[in-house]
Amino acid sequence: MKPTKKRFVLLLVLLAAILCVLCLPSCGGTQERRYGSYRYIVENGEVTITKYVGSDADVVVPATIEGLPVTVIGENAFSYTGIEKFAFPEAIKVINENTFYGTPLKSIYIGKNVTKINYDTSNRITSVVDSVGRIFKFEYCSFYIILYC
Repeated sequence: MKPTKKRFVLLLVLLAAILCVLCLPSCGGTQERRYGSYRYIVENGEVTITKYVGSDADVVVPATIEGLPVTVIGENAFSYTGIEKFAFPEAIKVINENTFYGTPLKSIYIGKNVTKINYDTSNRITSVVDSVGRIFKFEYCSFYIILYC
């Protein structure tokens, strides 16, 4: 093989290797991304919040990220933060376990589309208010709360 052909083949192999490395994260499934104080993943055209990295005591989750609806709050997403008051957008459907583990959370506002809250006993939530004004009071919970709003 002539030196020019060898260089061309080597260049093609190198280019293919670079493209594989650049495409690898998107080929391997979901990749965690960041939007403001939130880390999230996108699955099936919907956003799951995986972690809150902010420091606000009063938090309102955005309704959309990258133009996609935020529908799920992941397990431990807001754990060990200083959040006291929290509001979910209407698009939220599921709030997973230990979402607020270790927080001083006192109240939550939820949208009418929330169908499931997986609750943990470590929280000291005193009330949950849904989008139509219903207030849910908790003294002690050690079970899953299923809401049909």
